Amino acid sequence: MPSYTVSAITGDGLMRTGLKLTLDENSFILSFAGRTVRQKSIGDIKNIIMSKVFMQPGKWIVVRFSDETVKINALSWSKKKIFEFISDHISTEKEKHMNIVCLDLEGVLVPEIWIEFSKASGIPELRRTTRDEPDYDKLMKYRIAILKEHGLGLRQIRETIEKIDPMPGAKEFLDRLREVTQVIILSDTFTQFAAPLMKKLGYPTIFCNTLEASGDGTITGYRLRVEKSKLTTVRALQSIGFDTIAAGDSYNDLGMICASKAGFLFRSTEQIKADHPELPAFEGYDELFDAIVKSL
Repeated sequence: MPSYTVSAITGDGLMRTGLKLTLDENSFILSFAGRTVRQKSIGDIKNIIMSKVFMQPGKWIVVRFSDETVKINALSWSKKKIFEFISDHISTEKEKHMNIVCLDLEGVLVPEIWIEFSKASGIPELRRTTRDEPDYDKLMKYRIAILKEHGLGLRQIRETIEKIDPMPGAKEFLDRLREVTQVIILSDTFTQFAAPLMKKLGYPTIFCNTLEASGDGTITGYRLRVEKSKLTTVRALQSIGFDTIAAGDSYNDLGMICASKAGFLFRSTEQIKADHPELPAFEGYDELFDAIVKSL
């Protein structure tokens, strides 16, 4: 947790007024005269700093950052310039923590595609999802066999997907989140399914898989980007210097959720929540947004 000491020094070299500014993961903590004030942004503490330090009589402002000490001539620098100097250093310290939020797609931002297709086709067996079956290969082979049995393929599924809209509030949530941090959707859906949904969500970045199909649209198999694609992607992001925050609803999301610096269940099943009581679980987008932002 980086700390900064901001002090007014009088001409005789004695410290007359001192503050300690601590930057934690969620906020700025400013301590002075035996009081502690927690604020959420550098802008919120501007008036406190200006009134408690820079208005004090003295020749020097000494700022001790985590890796350097800077002595500023208070007589030659304006209050605004001193404040901007400190703000820039604090902003740089914040930016050292590079975050990427990794979100599941189905069940988090859009309805489950296979459940919607089950309704449209009248085939209840297709309602089974990764919420019910943790073995993805077993689940996909099951689905492909049912599609073949009923003579259904890509065309019919795409017709259903075109009618699917994001869940109420999902796009607004995603837009807000993308304003404050980077976001990647990690999904076990397929490129052939994702395009119309990404358009409705404002074209966020998505990493997903690919279906194999014959010329007439019969689905014959599928190809994963990598094994355990969500967990593997999170690990890869972490290996190049990113901190990850993850949220999802299904068994196949647990790997990336548990491997991230912060992870959340969103509209998950009672069974998954019972199996993982250590994971915060949310039902609303505002709650999830707040939890993610606090973890940045």
